[in-house]
Amino acid sequence: MALTERSERSLVERAIRGDRAAQQEIFHLVRPRVSATLRRILGPSAPIDDLVQETLFSFFRSLANFRCEASLATFADRIAVRAAYRHFTRRRGQWEDELGSSIPSNGPRAEETLILREATEHLYAALERMDAPLRIAFVLHVIDERTVADVAAVMDASLEATKARIQRARRALEAAALRDPTLAPFVHPKSGQFKLER
Repeated sequence: MALTERSERSLVERAIRGDRAAQQEIFHLVRPRVSATLRRILGPSAPIDDLVQETLFSFFRSLANFRCEASLATFADRIAVRAAYRHFTRRRGQWEDELGSSIPSNGPRAEETLILREATEHLYAALERMDAPLRIAFVLHVIDERTVADVAAVMDASLEATKARIQRARRALEAAALRDPTLAPFVHPKSGQFKLER
């Protein structure tokens, strides 16, 4: 989403007035970002197509409230994060494992791919046990590599609260890695930093 503030404002104003071309342009700008954000938060095996559609519907319904105080990307991220919160509320405590069907059965990298997929499954199972604010802050900062300030803006939280959430999530995952031999090789506390090898 590389639009200037002025072009974003113009595009949104046209979309609100019912300009189909502007609406389609916004849809094509926003959909990949919403999908990627939800995929990171919920995990690679989560069936997110319905949630993406629900989020985009909410996004366009809320577009009239967009005041250009933040970027259109941040506005879309906020709606995606709210959708993730609702998803966690509806499905608290459940974990779906759909990774097996996409694992290659042969080839030189099959075993490595299997190990990485299993570690990813264990990571998201550990994340599933966290409160939604911790999980979302951690995923956006550590896995999606966004700045703490960006995560705070998306979550509509203070920098201090966001840092605390990320730190609590890191400690919880480090503790989970101590108990989980599958996850342990991929979680390294180094100089106070949490590193997930991908």
